[in-house]
This record gives sequence, C-alpha cells and structure tokens, in this order.
Amino acid sequence: METSADPGISAPASRPGYADGGVAPAVPTMLTSLSHRDLAVLRAVAAGRCEMSGACGGSLTIDGLCCCDQFVGPRLASAGLIAAGGSQPGPARLTASGRELLAAA
Repeated sequence: METSADPGISAPASRPGYADGGVAPAVPTMLTSLSHRDLAVLRAVAAGRCEMSGACGGSLTIDGLCCCDQFVGPRLASAGLIAAGGSQPGPARLTASGRELLAAA
C-alpha cells in the first residue's frame, strides 16, 4: 500500500486493469450503480404500476402505496430513467434511457 506524507493516512493501492494507473473511475456505469430495488422500480414503472408527483420532489407510489425508499423516485428521475407528468400525481413512465437500461439488465 502506498503511503502519503502523513504516516497516519494511506492512499489506496493501485488496482491492475485501470488505464490511469489504478484509480477507479469517478462515475460508475449506470448499470452497476443501480440497486436491485432501482431495477424493481423500473420494472414496476414499465408495467404501469407507478404514479409519481413532480411537486413533492418526485414522490413515488407503487400499486397505490408509498414506496419505502423515499429517494428512489427522485433518484431515477434525475438520472433521466423515469418521468412524470407535472405537479399532479400521474402515471410514471420510462424514458428511452430507462427502457434501454432495463432491456440490458
């Protein structure tokens, strides 16, 4: 393991296979950064089981119940994978990127 000038702080060891000498990519690919829950929500949106409100930060309901992960709706919407229709609750829909990602999963 490489160490920095301060003996109490150590830098991560280089990882073989990375082009830049061992530093992991700053932004992982979208597919590897999605959780199983994210993919399940994308499948529910594709099946037409979700409603989303754009007014409250993208609160998401699945089968009429609030999603246990309050951040999944805004996270998937800000990633451009799902979209909703305005400030009133309405059906959530997959974007083209969301459909492609779900097909690849």
